[in-house]
Amino acid sequence: MTTLGNNAGKITVTISVPSTTRIKLTALRPHFVKERERVRAHELANTRGLTGREARARRDLWEEEKTRLRRAGELADSIEALVTGGVVQEIETRGWNKDWPAQPRQSRGRWPGSPNPAGPAAISVRLPGDLVLTVRAGCWAACGKEVGLLSGWRDRYPDARPNRPHRPGCDTDALAEYHRLAAKIITPGEVWRAALGRGLSRVEHQVVR
Repeated sequence: MTTLGNNAGKITVTISVPSTTRIKLTALRPHFVKERERVRAHELANTRGLTGREARARRDLWEEEKTRLRRAGELADSIEALVTGGVVQEIETRGWNKDWPAQPRQSRGRWPGSPNPAGPAAISVRLPGDLVLTVRAGCWAACGKEVGLLSGWRDRYPDARPNRPHRPGCDTDALAEYHRLAAKIITPGEVWRAALGRGLSRVEHQVVR
């Protein structure tokens, strides 16, 4: 996995989701509790009989192993861990596992062309900073040009509301141009939702088994 932004700590992202997704996550609370119990019972979590130095070394080793397991999707002891494993999968599937240059400030925040939120509910999760920065960089590399063109479109049609089909505030040709550009944009929000979906599918499969 890329080490871009390796010192970025955790970054909070907010994911708009349908209410049904929030219900599914709530139903998984017993699974998260069970996973945390499994973590506490692991042999690497046991420091009895060790010196202070040995105990610290073992705890550090176990923290590193838990991080690896969460990124691999093999440990989902929280919603954060569930999404983390899904994000790693999304990055690898999209071929974004590489070193990226620093991204412009425009790559942050809500992008032009972003669709309406995918649902009435929203969840906020703190994700490893290197993963968040990699996703932002991958999205920008894939469609930064279109984001710039849509920004220009907005400047040309400041009163337009293209997501209101009955009164978009621009002519037919301009509306078609907007949708053509918007269709090419991959937003970070799309990736977070896809990652959440991957994590949910994996955990639900484990629960069913």
